[in-house]
Amino acid sequence: MEKIVTKMRTLGLATRDSLAEFMDSTSPGARLAAIAILQVQPSPDTLIWLSERFRIEQPFVAYHAAVALLVSARVLGPEHADSLRVSIERAQEYLGAGREQSDRYRVLQDALNEVNSNAR
Repeated sequence: MEKIVTKMRTLGLATRDSLAEFMDSTSPGARLAAIAILQVQPSPDTLIWLSERFRIEQPFVAYHAAVALLVSARVLGPEHADSLRVSIERAQEYLGAGREQSDRYRVLQDALNEVNSNAR
């Protein structure tokens, strides 16, 4: 599955025009393609959508949503810090108690640390 996501990322810029269609799809694979695009080209307009993946998707897809949030935290400017913080914290809440040891939580925590250090 990781190889598939890597290939999706490679095609991310070429398929950017299909982002909305992928995001709205009922197919988990299409939504994963949207997440891969956002890992390559973050957008502040999709932060809440990314956080919602933790409520809806399977752990593999949610993990990649966490990576997209981390990339967003690194790439988007400080003017998006509040939106990033809200989205990341919401994603952590969706993970629920006892998930602090998961890779998803650790990536989200890295994203939150990135936002907090960039906002200073």
